[in-house]
Amino acid sequence: MINLKFQYKRLFTIRINHNYYPEGVSNDFYFVPTRRTVKLIDKMSMLVRSNDGEINVLYDASRLDLLHYRLKNSNVSESKFSFMIFTNNQYFVNITDIPVDLKDKVFYCSNKNLGITKGGTLHTNEFVGAKDLYDTLPLELEKNEEGHMNYKLTLQNGEDSGAVPVNVRDGYQVDMAELLDGNYKIFGNDKELSSFVNIESKTKGSPIGFVDIFLNKSVKQEMLNEIEDNELKAFDYSLSFNSRSVYWKYIVVPTYLKRVKELAVSCQKGKDKLSFKSIGEEIINDKKTITFISSEQVKFKKFYEYEIQLKKKEGEGGGKTLIKKMSYASFDLIKPINEHDYMSEIYVYI
Repeated sequence: MINLKFQYKRLFTIRINHNYYPEGVSNDFYFVPTRRTVKLIDKMSMLVRSNDGEINVLYDASRLDLLHYRLKNSNVSESKFSFMIFTNNQYFVNITDIPVDLKDKVFYCSNKNLGITKGGTLHTNEFVGAKDLYDTLPLELEKNEEGHMNYKLTLQNGEDSGAVPVNVRDGYQVDMAELLDGNYKIFGNDKELSSFVNIESKTKGSPIGFVDIFLNKSVKQEMLNEIEDNELKAFDYSLSFNSRSVYWKYIVVPTYLKRVKELAVSCQKGKDKLSFKSIGEEIINDKKTITFISSEQVKFKKFYEYEIQLKKKEGEGGGKTLIKKMSYASFDLIKPINEHDYMSEIYVYI
C-alpha cells in the first residue's frame, strides 16, 4: 500500500483568519475549487485536502518530472488555481467589519502582489474589506453604432503588467458563458470603466469570496528551479477578516420594579473593562425605559469574559446589584447609528 502521507507534499495552503473566533480559526468557512481548477489539479496529479477554514493543495513528490513538464507547458487557463469561499455562519456580515450589502458581490483576493514570496496575506490592507469587494455581474455596455466607444475586456493573469484580452461580441456584448472564471476589467476607449469577478453560474449557495493563486512567469520559474534542485517549497497564504465593532445599548424596562430613582451599568470583569453612560429615559413601544450605551465600540467575539451588572443607586448604603450578569450584545440584529457606526440593543426587564 502506498503511504500518501509521504508521497504527497504541500504545494500551497490558503487559510482564513477571523478574530471573532478563538485563535482566529473556525470551521465556519470552506473553499470550493472551480471546475476548471478541479481539472487542472487532476491534470497535475495533485490532491486537495481541507481543514477548518483552510485548503491545502498537494503535489505528488514521486512524479516531479511530470509536474515540471506540466508547469513548463501550461496555457492561460492552466496558469492559476481558483477557489470560491463559502461560510456556514448566517451572521457573517453582522459579525464582520465589512459592507453590509453583499448582493451580487464577492471579496476578491490573489497572490499577484506577493510574487515568489513563500507566504503572506492575499489582500493589500490588514484585513479584507470594501477595497476587495467586486461585482459578480459586468457593467451593462451600451450599443454604439457610430463607434464612439471602443470597449475592451481583459482577464487579470497575475503579471505586473498586461492582461489577457477577451473578445467583446458585436462591440458591446459580454457572453459570461464564454469567460473563464476570474477578475476582469472593462475598458472604454482605453479608460478603465469597471471591474468584476466571473464565478461559476451553478454553485450551491452564494460564495462570499473568490481567490486566484496565479502561477505567473516568475512563480513558475521559481517552482521549476526548485523542482530541478529537488526542493520544492510550499507557499503559505492567508486571508484575515476583522470582527465588527458596535456600541452596546442596554434598554432597561421597569416591569416589576416600579420605584427606580437611579440606575447604573458597570463592568466588573474583563481584560479591558467597558464603561457605560446613561442616555436617560426613552419611550419605546409606549413604555418608559432607562437606557445606557457603551462609551466605546466593542468588537464582537464568540466568547467574552465580561461581567456586566445593573445596579440600583439609592440611599446612603451605595449601589445594590439588581442583576449580577447581564446578557451580552447580540449579533443577530444590529442597527445603524450613522453611515459607519452600528449598535446592538440588549433589553433588560426588572
